[in-house]
Amino acid sequence: MDNFNITTTATLRPELLEKTLQTFTDNLFKEDLQKAHLLINIDHAGVPNNDKEEITFRLIEIYKVLDSFDFGSYKINHGSKPHFPSAFMWTMKNIKYPLFFNLEEDWELLYEVDFQRMVSMFDRYKDLAHLRLSFFNSEEKTCKNWNKFLEWNGDFFEVPDDLRGVVGFCGHPSLNASNFMIECLPYISVSSNPEKQIKGHNMAIARIINRHRFGSFQEQNKLKAINDTGRQWMVKNNFKKAGSKAFFVEWEEC
Repeated sequence: MDNFNITTTATLRPELLEKTLQTFTDNLFKEDLQKAHLLINIDHAGVPNNDKEEITFRLIEIYKVLDSFDFGSYKINHGSKPHFPSAFMWTMKNIKYPLFFNLEEDWELLYEVDFQRMVSMFDRYKDLAHLRLSFFNSEEKTCKNWNKFLEWNGDFFEVPDDLRGVVGFCGHPSLNASNFMIECLPYISVSSNPEKQIKGHNMAIARIINRHRFGSFQEQNKLKAINDTGRQWMVKNNFKKAGSKAFFVEWEEC
């Protein structure tokens, strides 16, 4: 296994970050975590009334969490003015290995997934840009993704050509070809959610998308692999994503 990056956008929620890192280490990365070089942006959001003492306490807890995992290295950027597009762009502009695993702070991996085999797909399919873990149950020949369906190609559930610009790339936990993201970066603005810009409606990015493959790394007839832990936290702590959830940029208290 070669070195790779993990890109993480996080807030001041150390308990969620710890669960994410623990389940993905136990069920996916395992000993390969030592080859992982983490790029983590910590937005100073998630603390009621922006209490400075609580912010400091949670930052200390996050550092303790990071130090408890055997990363090859980690690099931290602090967003004192929380802004998801800026956080996303910082992580992506700092990737330096051929592959990166995108892992936001609020996901749980529910069972073991073969990371080595996942990596090998990028050798087998030279134009592969993005393989995500599935938030949806799969059948024998199809796997639902939102209201679309991916097709089994013998190795993974692949996004059909005509849907690459619709459900090709997404922010779910995924292994990605760095060259694909590097090509896209000049055409991404920090004025809106970057995940929504890596779509077919952006003509420059559409040309890049159409040269690549996208898919879901999920076994046939299998329950979903990942679970979103952030929504429950937001309800419990009276936070929400400002404006449209799909086009999320900033947090706000309820």
